[in-house]
Amino acid sequence: MVGREQDCVKHVYDICFEGTTRTQDGQCYTQTEWENFCTHYGCLTQEDYLGYDMLLGMCKCKVDDLEEICDLECRLAQRYSVEFICSDPPVVRLNWYSDNYQVDIPVSSLTRVINARNSIMSDSCSALDGSSEPIHMVEMSSNGFLGVYEPDMDQTLSLLTDNMKGALNISRVSTSSSSSRRLLSVSVGRYQNMTHRSRRLMGNSFLPGSNYLGIDNPTVCLKYGELMFFSVSNDYYPVYDRDNLYNTNDQFDYGGFRELQEAQALIGTETTLFSYKFRDPGVYAFYMSTNKDRKMYVRVMAESAQCSEDGPFFPTTPRYIIQNGISIEQDILLTPDWVLIASMLAGALFIMILLVIAW
Repeated sequence: MVGREQDCVKHVYDICFEGTTRTQDGQCYTQTEWENFCTHYGCLTQEDYLGYDMLLGMCKCKVDDLEEICDLECRLAQRYSVEFICSDPPVVRLNWYSDNYQVDIPVSSLTRVINARNSIMSDSCSALDGSSEPIHMVEMSSNGFLGVYEPDMDQTLSLLTDNMKGALNISRVSTSSSSSRRLLSVSVGRYQNMTHRSRRLMGNSFLPGSNYLGIDNPTVCLKYGELMFFSVSNDYYPVYDRDNLYNTNDQFDYGGFRELQEAQALIGTETTLFSYKFRDPGVYAFYMSTNKDRKMYVRVMAESAQCSEDGPFFPTTPRYIIQNGISIEQDILLTPDWVLIASMLAGALFIMILLVIAW
């Protein structure tokens, strides 16, 4: 129940009577209430409001065109721009594909990253065999979540070095056959930009100075065990929406998100990076710390299963919600219908009185 996160108690929801439909938060809305909520809260602006879907319990809002921001070829090409390499020792690798070089950052220097020990340390590797997995970037701002496509490598490197522990060496590796490997000594927050490239204007970040582009408040499909990096602040960070009716796994271990909330809200940490490895198949809803109406939905596939479409970030529309197998939980506890119960008892009493009189 709300405010009793440690108790194993199921929510009890009101019955939605005729003329109302249930939201993903469990409330019953009339058409007028739906329109008011979606117009003023659910969509980013009033002009974005298009309607609502009563079966999915969601607002229908204008969204950016995924194909314009990053089409299929783009999504496949950028998938390993940031990756976790299970080498000995493990590293986070940034790839400048257009300039033919990489930067490797030992994960041992990233212990300041919130939840790093549970997501990007050697224990997260089944073997230190050089295998790799993508790291998907999400930026938090006053606008909510931004699922980043084609992350700006200079900005990403700066984000990582800002969250390193002290001054250290990282390796810059040329991917061209004629170049050799060399080490670059950097201090936290002092790494100079290596490249500059033009960026499109669609789906741009709401954070001043950020070059990230992507999908606002997305629906996400991840393969089993995939990693996400969240760029966060003390004001803006993701919170697990544990009472959302889209959630499918009551056993989801969201301890990393509780740790993040404590670090940002109570401690006021200077750390601006949070990592999480999604090992639990299911559907999970998250909201932005300062606005519960800015949400991100994550579908985690079972082992060896594939997403229906290469992403991982999709606009939150009824099509992509359904495509990723997301729907409102129907097996919920409802409050007793006291009107119906009272009517039945009154009817039974009336029949008993008639029988007594007749006898």
